[in-house]
Amino acid sequence: MGDLDKVAVLASGGLDSSVMLAELTKRFVAVHPIYVSCGLVWESEEKMYLRKFISKLGNPRIKEVCVLTLPTTDIYGDQWFTTGEGIPVYHDPDEEWEIPGRNIILLAKAAVWAKLNSISQIGIGSLGSNPFSDATEKFFSSASKLNFDSG
Repeated sequence: MGDLDKVAVLASGGLDSSVMLAELTKRFVAVHPIYVSCGLVWESEEKMYLRKFISKLGNPRIKEVCVLTLPTTDIYGDQWFTTGEGIPVYHDPDEEWEIPGRNIILLAKAAVWAKLNSISQIGIGSLGSNPFSDATEKFFSSASKLNFDSG
């Protein structure tokens, strides 16, 4: 299996990453779902639904979920997403929902794992309407240029 036959996929069990995960099985022989656990309050539910979704798909191209840990409570402290207290409500502005730097944290951990497993491509699902700075086309375009290879 060549390097281009494999993809690592940041998967949360949510709609965007689940659809992407299923779609990537049409292009890649091996799809490696990665869940990065950062210490957020909803992670046990996400992992459960991700595994259920993958099981229901029954696609042999999807490999076992790799759970990586990268605790972030030292930088985030007591935020709504680490404590479960003061969770924003539907009408709150987008800024209230932001988890600063979330995508760069997830991509950093996944990129190192992918490099160590000879995988040169990483998929990340982000809704087109996501207003956060690390979910823009500019951000993902810049991130796609990062490279661990020398030369």
